[in-house]
Amino acid sequence: MNEIINNGTGKSVGRHETIDESFYKLYRAVNEKSEELSKEYDEDILIEFKDIKNIHQKIIQSLNSFRCALNSLQTEFVLLHNNKERERFTEFEQFEQYNSSSPYATTELLMTYYFLLPPSQNASNPEKYKIQINLRSRVAKYDELLEEMPSFLVPMLNTSSVARIEIEYSDYIKAKAFISTFDEWVLACDKTENSKLFKKIRSNSHWVPRAGLPLLYLSSIMAAFSLAKNSVVNNISIHVFIVAFVGSLVLLSSVGGLLLKKIESSVDCFLVMSYIKLNSGDNNLIRKYHSRNKKSWLSGGISLIGTTLLGIFINYIYDYIKV
Repeated sequence: MNEIINNGTGKSVGRHETIDESFYKLYRAVNEKSEELSKEYDEDILIEFKDIKNIHQKIIQSLNSFRCALNSLQTEFVLLHNNKERERFTEFEQFEQYNSSSPYATTELLMTYYFLLPPSQNASNPEKYKIQINLRSRVAKYDELLEEMPSFLVPMLNTSSVARIEIEYSDYIKAKAFISTFDEWVLACDKTENSKLFKKIRSNSHWVPRAGLPLLYLSSIMAAFSLAKNSVVNNISIHVFIVAFVGSLVLLSSVGGLLLKKIESSVDCFLVMSYIKLNSGDNNLIRKYHSRNKKSWLSGGISLIGTTLLGIFINYIYDYIKV
C-alpha cells in the first residue's frame, strides 16, 4: 500500500506499508480479545413472547443511542426444545413468525447480538461487542432432567438461574449500560410470588423428619411418664403398660417416620414456576406442573394432618389404659 503525504514544502513524500503489515493490523482488529462481563438471575420470571420482543427492542434502542451502524449488527436467535430439537433464526422478524402450535416445550432461548460501535477518543478501530442472553425454562428443564438425574438432586433446580447475560466489550461503561437495561427488563417481568416463609421452609425441609420424630417420641414418653406418676397406675398391669409404651414407640417410628418423610418430599417436590411460554407444548407442560404442585400441597397437608392425629392417638392409648 502506498500513501502520499505532503510535508508542507510542496513536495510529496512517499510512505510504504507492506501487505504483511496491513494484514496484521486487520487480523489484530478482528481477533483482538475483548473483556467479558456477565450476570445471572434466579428470579422466578414468567416469560412470554411479548417480554422477548420487549428486551429485543430495548437492546436496539441502546444500540441507536450509542450510534451503532445497524448494517454492522448481526443477530442470532436459537430455540432449544425438550425433544433435543434446535431451531435457529438470523433475524428477529423470522423468529417472530415462529410456529406457536409446536407440541415440544421450550427449554432455552439464546439471543446473540454482534455489532460495532464508533471508536472512542484516541482509538482508530471501531469497538467490537457481543451480547448473549440466555433464558431458561425451569419447568421444561425440570421435566427434561427428571428421569436423567438422581431424585435428591432434582430440588436443586428450584434455585437454578433462569436468565443470564454475557457481554464481550471494548468499553466497560457501555457494557454496564447494557447490563442495567437487562436488570430493568428482569424487574419488569411477571414473576411467581413466593412468601419468604415458604422459601425458609423449603431450604430447611430436611429438618422435618429429623426434628419431628424426636418430638413425637418426646410426646409419647411424657404421656407415659405422666401415667406412671399417677396413682391410677397401681391398678394397671405392668405388662399392659410396657406393651402400650413399646407399641407407641414402634408406631411412631414406622408410621410417624413415613408421614414426616412424606411432608419433606412434598415440600421438596414443589416446583417454583418459572418458564418460557411460546407454544402449545409450553402451555401443556405449565398446566401439568400447576396440577402437580397442587397434588404436592394436598399430599403434604394430608401427611401433616396424619402426623397430628397419630400424636393424638398415642395419647388416647394412655388415657384408655387408665380405665
